[in-house]
Amino acid sequence: LALVEYPTMRSISVAVSDMSVVVLFDRKSASVVTVGYTGGNSLMLQQYDARSLKLKYRYRLQLSVGWLFQSPENSDGYRIFIG
Repeated sequence: LALVEYPTMRSISVAVSDMSVVVLFDRKSASVVTVGYTGGNSLMLQQYDARSLKLKYRYRLQLSVGWLFQSPENSDGYRIFIG
């Protein structure tokens, strides 16, 4: 992930996320969320500050159960179903 200035396209900040399959932006929480798979049977979610790309939280969730993520109080309400 890279945060760049427009129109110069000068790189301001870079965050490395090598396991990402999906990248989401949440306006309400001003976060970039990456979702990917780890080598084991788990899912890795990483939440970055959208203005600085600094890591806020990292979650590792086992895939042996289903997950539903929704937080309309803190985000625009993304929902992810995993089974």
